[in-house]
Amino acid sequence: MEKPKANDTASAIPVGSPSAKGVHRYAVNTEKSGEIIVTVQGDLSQQEKRAVFLTVHDLGTNHSSFEEFVNSACMIEIKERSCFIHIDVPGHADNAPNLADQLVGDNPDKEKIVSEFQSRLHSSLNSKNLKQYVKAFMSRKDLPLKNCKVDCLLITGIMSPYASVVEKLYKDLNKEKVTLLKVERAGDVLADAPAKVAQSILLFCKGQGLLTSVAMPGVDRNRAFSTSSSGSTEGSTGARRLSRGMSMEDYDKPNIRRLSVTINEQLPPIKK
Repeated sequence: MEKPKANDTASAIPVGSPSAKGVHRYAVNTEKSGEIIVTVQGDLSQQEKRAVFLTVHDLGTNHSSFEEFVNSACMIEIKERSCFIHIDVPGHADNAPNLADQLVGDNPDKEKIVSEFQSRLHSSLNSKNLKQYVKAFMSRKDLPLKNCKVDCLLITGIMSPYASVVEKLYKDLNKEKVTLLKVERAGDVLADAPAKVAQSILLFCKGQGLLTSVAMPGVDRNRAFSTSSSGSTEGSTGARRLSRGMSMEDYDKPNIRRLSVTINEQLPPIKK
């Protein structure tokens, strides 16, 4: 990471040694939220050539849930061509100290909810901090996303207790900008159906012109990215082929035009 400038409002400091190959942790000092632990999978120096994912974990977990998902077999090709930045919400990092008693809200059911989350906790998570987040969670407001102008992918498990909340969010969003995937026989989709999530992420990224060299599961890579012995390029109706002089990293660079469809061409009149 670049050395922060003197007037930066946040600075990143490496924390300890890498916990695994290609994994680094940083303590980011922010003006309003204090110190935030960030886990990076991948080479940030190559971010201009790769897809970059920013993740924020669920209540009662931390970066480990996404780190395990990214390390799963179904994510191997995506991982090789991407950078993942996992943010630990303040107080959720491993062995985090107690937060100040500043979160508001209360609910008579919070103790029951806390006990449910504690069954999923890693022993290194701070349960006192979790209780404060549950209080805030029970008094939260809906996300103001009705006028969202970016493409969104919503994924939920049918067995998730919050599937109906995700469906409500989907109904409120612009259907031209949002896609909803409901996974059968799954509650926590990252744990119960990682392959489905990986496939959906890949399809979504391809629609954005990213990770276009990654073959879909079940698709023969030789068919998807064949090159002719003569090195010819695509014809007017032929499939696009990789140039012999183009590396896989260059092909993975964001390029919306690769997946664009020309719709303004005049079609010939229909003969009667």
